[in-house]
Amino acid sequence: MKKLACAINTILLSGMAVSSASYAEGLLEDSKVTLSTRNIAMYLDRDTNDDIEQFAWAQGVAIDYKSGYLSDFIGIDATYSGAIKLGANEYFAGRNLLRNNNGEAEGFNKISQVYGKLKLEGSDSYARGYFGWKSLHKFGAITVSKSRAVVSSYKGISGELGYKGLELRGAFVNTFSDRDSPLQEDFKTLGGEKINHIITGDLTYRWGKKNSILLFTGQSQDYLRRSGLEAKLQHRLPNSNALYFSGYLYQNQGLDNWEGIPFESEATHYNVNLDYLFSGWKVGGSYAYTDAKSNHGLGLFYWDLGKNTDGNFNSVADGPGIDFNKDGEHMVAFQTMYDMSHSGIPGLKVGGRLTYGFGIEYQGKNFMKGL
Repeated sequence: MKKLACAINTILLSGMAVSSASYAEGLLEDSKVTLSTRNIAMYLDRDTNDDIEQFAWAQGVAIDYKSGYLSDFIGIDATYSGAIKLGANEYFAGRNLLRNNNGEAEGFNKISQVYGKLKLEGSDSYARGYFGWKSLHKFGAITVSKSRAVVSSYKGISGELGYKGLELRGAFVNTFSDRDSPLQEDFKTLGGEKINHIITGDLTYRWGKKNSILLFTGQSQDYLRRSGLEAKLQHRLPNSNALYFSGYLYQNQGLDNWEGIPFESEATHYNVNLDYLFSGWKVGGSYAYTDAKSNHGLGLFYWDLGKNTDGNFNSVADGPGIDFNKDGEHMVAFQTMYDMSHSGIPGLKVGGRLTYGFGIEYQGKNFMKGL
């Protein structure tokens, strides 16, 4: 397999002060407009589904407006996004960069975010609410990808409550706009039936700079429930070195309308990671295992909540090009990363990962793959 991904991000303009009338004090004078660009080229000559060459090159543009708060309570934010086609293969299979119009790659533009916002804040507590189209990144059981030219978004309501190191969040959403399309689409089952809504939430406790424990749950109506536990712990060592541990446990449960594909009724995924940080380097290893029985073929851990959704899944098994999430599959990985700011080049990190999956047994054959 050959694959290449390249992204260049720039921020061209940030900050805009606007004079305001007295009745809108704070709403306009604290507003900000940011223009950002993102240039991404992605190439993959083969994936797990077919042998079609996949290539796309797009220029992403986003104009992001954030208002202040009227009476320190209510405001509105919006983002206008676009993807400009710079290149694509003849038999366009897409890399979620450009719109796929019957096999032809096209650019597109849309209002990707527009939502009202409310807030109440104290010295060590806060309450915030949002309603409208919003990009909910790593929010309970759902997320949006930030690795493409345009960011996807959900329509609905969401909110968060915080007190010192505790934070409780929740969301109710019913429509989705994907990162490679201007359309607003319903959630659907794998069989194509409409899902009316998704409800999700999480509870996080943080202490220190790098320590946190998060519990989440969420479900698409009468279809699929996902729950998870995520832990991140850092142990400081002499000379500014550190050990960093992260562990993830995810569980799926099919509900009344679940078809039993790609797993029968329940599926579980485990992932643990240990990294050593020293002198700008991050070196570590990972292990993951998946249990996802299916009567319809080789099962896999499915982390979305249906079609037209993005599921929150932070395991290292979510790989570039190949995912190591099949039933009975063990995964080991070794990774290294160097922060070039230690060599006078801020904002750049260079590294690599070697990942190997093994242990899949299906129809009497043992499958092993490496990346």
